[in-house]
Amino acid sequence: MINGGLLFVVAGYILWEAIGRFRNPPSVASTGMLVIAVLGLVINLISMRLLKAGSGTSLNVKGAYLEVWSDMLGS
Repeated sequence: MINGGLLFVVAGYILWEAIGRFRNPPSVASTGMLVIAVLGLVINLISMRLLKAGSGTSLNVKGAYLEVWSDMLGS
C-alpha cells in the first residue's frame, strides 16, 4: 500500500513539473544534444557491423544484432 501511494505521489510530481515546463519551456542545448546523438548513431553502426558476422550462426547474437538495429533506427 505504501508503494502504491508513493507511485501516486511521484506521478503527481512528474505531472506538476510537466505542466510547469509547458507554461515556461526551458531552452534546449541543441549543439550538445546533436553531438551526443551523432556519437550514439556511430556507436550503433559500429556495433551492427561487429554483430552482423555472427548473426547467422547464433540466435543470441542475432537477437543482439536486431536490438542494436532497432536502437540505431531510434537514433
